[in-house]
Amino acid sequence: VARAAILEMYRQTGPFRLDEDGMLQRGVLIRHLILPQQVENTRRVIDWVGQTFAPGQVLFSLMSQYTPVGDLAQWPELQHPISPELHEEMYQYLIDSPITDGFYQDLDAATGDMIPAFDGTGV
Repeated sequence: VARAAILEMYRQTGPFRLDEDGMLQRGVLIRHLILPQQVENTRRVIDWVGQTFAPGQVLFSLMSQYTPVGDLAQWPELQHPISPELHEEMYQYLIDSPITDGFYQDLDAATGDMIPAFDGTGV
């Protein structure tokens, strides 16, 4: 489903275009969040994007900000943030891939500082 949606978005927008300040004006930015114990999933996403799109077609963002919150008793694999080793492994995998346009997050993005209260305040 996600692949079909990404392909359709690209069909509608074409290659990405940045303005003189580097702000995205048009195109597709694919964002992927690294999750604990999901190495193969992240590899498959990077592989698919690298094999499907040529340089200059889409932007790719590898996100590292996963922060466990709430009751995760049913999902023990999600009870901890990604490790520095996993972060480095996925970063290197991205660097070694054909993807040339995009971003990656440093591991220090994985903090609770930016998580809203989800209590309806500020809405």
